Amino acid sequence: MLNDLRRIPSTWQVKNMETIEKRSLSEQAAEIIRKQILSREIKPGTRLIVDVLAEKIGVSRTPVREGLHQLTTGGLVVYNGNQYMVRKFTRKDVEEIYEIRLALEVLAVQQAALSISKGDLQRLAETCEKVKECVGSSTPDRFSLLDLRFHNLISKGTNNIRLQNLLSEFREQVRCMRHWVLDYPELAEQVEAETFKEHRAILNALRLHDREKSGDAMKNHLEKGRERTLRGIEK
Repeated sequence: MLNDLRRIPSTWQVKNMETIEKRSLSEQAAEIIRKQILSREIKPGTRLIVDVLAEKIGVSRTPVREGLHQLTTGGLVVYNGNQYMVRKFTRKDVEEIYEIRLALEVLAVQQAALSISKGDLQRLAETCEKVKECVGSSTPDRFSLLDLRFHNLISKGTNNIRLQNLLSEFREQVRCMRHWVLDYPELAEQVEAETFKEHRAILNALRLHDREKSGDAMKNHLEKGRERTLRGIEK
């Protein structure tokens, strides 16, 4: 049976509440709920009750509902026409997402090999070194953001806006799955170390502007990433 948000312990609190200066209430509500999902403070399969969330966040029901709609679009939340729930990723979900990522990200890195700028190569190298610093440091959130930045820089290096937009549609779901894998200490250090090596191989191929080697390195990275993700969600 699905968990109910009402069962979340009373110690559960909204963290890092932000002011309304720059963003709409719905965007703020979405970000607060997103953080709780990524940190697993709200577990996969949990029913998200608008009234309960509105009370905890301190806003009306409308921005919460709009925020949940944003998260539904990003794939973190599902809506069946009656209720919202935190997505619980299955093996089938992982296989489908990685199948699409393989097609799009291999294409992206092959295009980037021919067009990426020296500046973006330098930024990739800096990001790669920061990923190395995260190995075994118990900072999964920082590692996850750096991994995302690495892939985003490659996407940017394609100079192909349509391809970038297609890849961005999976960003939230991939980030969520990655967080959940890193939630297991026995997997986290191995994932971080292997990811660093795979990123470095991609970077080296891009420095050579070798389209084929770049594609092969990305394909290897994503295939191994799929295996790691499956190990994590099946724990």
